[in-house]
Amino acid sequence: MRPSVKRLTLDAMLLAAALLLSYIEHLLVPYLFLPGVHLGLSNVGIMLAFFCIGRLDALLISLLRVLLMATLFGSLSSFLFSLFGAVLSYLVILFLSFLGACVSRIGVSVASAALHGTGQILAAAILYGTLGVFGYLPLLLVLSLPLGIATGSLLILLEARTKQLLRV
Repeated sequence: MRPSVKRLTLDAMLLAAALLLSYIEHLLVPYLFLPGVHLGLSNVGIMLAFFCIGRLDALLISLLRVLLMATLFGSLSSFLFSLFGAVLSYLVILFLSFLGACVSRIGVSVASAALHGTGQILAAAILYGTLGVFGYLPLLLVLSLPLGIATGSLLILLEARTKQLLRV
């Protein structure tokens, strides 16, 4: 089935929003003093697409965001970190979506943040050929709780206000 013009437009808008939020986070990283830590704002757009438009739309938006960010502002290593994080993050959102109402949007967001950090550590271990980078994982997992709660709360607010607009 061919996607509608409205669906493509919504996907493009969410991709643009995710890119803009990723770029803002990219600018903030030097001020956070913790390498690899991002606020996860772009994931709000991915989860919004997932829950309001469709699973495939969210996957494509996520992968395109990773590719475009790496092309415009990154390197091969940043592409790999982002790709591993985005794929694991998407997979946990997909898995938890099958549980339905058992997991809240905030729970999904926290799990997504945790798996994104795990994916980045996995990419670092492969790229640098050492398991020593896993020592950084507990810090990323602890930070995924407040950051996931913040992005999940933002998702709830945006989903309530844009559900009619995002209906395909």
